[in-house]
Amino acid sequence: METKAVEQTADEAMSLEDILMTIPVDCPLLSAGVEIMKIILGGTISIPGANEGDWYKAGLPKISAADKGKAPFLERDPVKGNPIKDKFSLILADIV
Repeated sequence: METKAVEQTADEAMSLEDILMTIPVDCPLLSAGVEIMKIILGGTISIPGANEGDWYKAGLPKISAADKGKAPFLERDPVKGNPIKDKFSLILADIV
């Protein structure tokens, strides 16, 4: 098999040390200002500024207090609209 020579751009040809030298001194790296926490297996993990349950509560629909409990809960019939399940339930109804 023959391999083709691929031309590298100037950025691709730079070594890692050269890339690090291009970062300005007054520009702090993101990882430099973060406190490192040691995670212990079996221990609890706390994230400051985050409360338990906040991540899914934002996606829940908002229901006004006046409308709560007004309409009865209706279950969707899983058989209705599916001809195979409909025939199967009829066969089971005949057997029982």
